[in-house]
Amino acid sequence: MNAWARWAQETGAALVDPGKPLFHKRRVTAGGAEVIEDQLVAYAIVTAESHDAAVDVFRRHPHLTLIPGNSIDVIECPDIPGQVG
Repeated sequence: MNAWARWAQETGAALVDPGKPLFHKRRVTAGGAEVIEDQLVAYAIVTAESHDAAVDVFRRHPHLTLIPGNSIDVIECPDIPGQVG
């Protein structure tokens, strides 16, 4: 946990939401809902000038060294045109 706290502090104002673990996943479709399994274990939200800059924010995230093969998906979530935010 110390490594996560240090990463969050180093990330500073770019860290909008430090996130939480992801549990009890269900996929909802027009036909109903079903329990799903995937590799997503948590989320965090950052703000950055570009997608590349957001990727750079996560290059030193402690999750990457916790277990060999761990990875972080960086997904852009742009503003919706015309949306007042």
